[in-house]
Amino acid sequence: MKIQSFRFFAFAVTAGLTFATAIAHPEEHHPQPSKHSDVQSVPLPNNKAETLAAIQNQFSLLTTALADGNLSAVSPHAVTLNQLVRHIIEQVPADHQTEAKEVASQNSIITTELTRAAAAGASKPAATIASQLSNNLRALRRLAH
Repeated sequence: MKIQSFRFFAFAVTAGLTFATAIAHPEEHHPQPSKHSDVQSVPLPNNKAETLAAIQNQFSLLTTALADGNLSAVSPHAVTLNQLVRHIIEQVPADHQTEAKEVASQNSIITTELTRAAAAGASKPAATIASQLSNNLRALRRLAH
């Protein structure tokens, strides 16, 4: 009988503490869905020249992060770069739109691979994937002019 009453007492205390903690700190136990995604959007340039410059700058930041071994910074730079690439598609001349969309699609795939490699801590594969990204961006610049 003592064991059953002790179990009930332990259960009651644990449940009471859990309930009290949940009431005192509701955000810790039931987080509200964020209205903002984890990836922040960047301000997008207004014209093609500014967008191309922003793409080059973002790629430089990405390659610097890779060279420094700062793999945690690779993903945000890659995602921002991908946003800029999708933005420039709207600014590409109409006769190159189809090709530019294909390049942007390939860019998304490469960005995903790069993010995965960086998250896994694989700096050499990430550097190889970054060179593929460089070739892809070069093709996009050619189409944008």
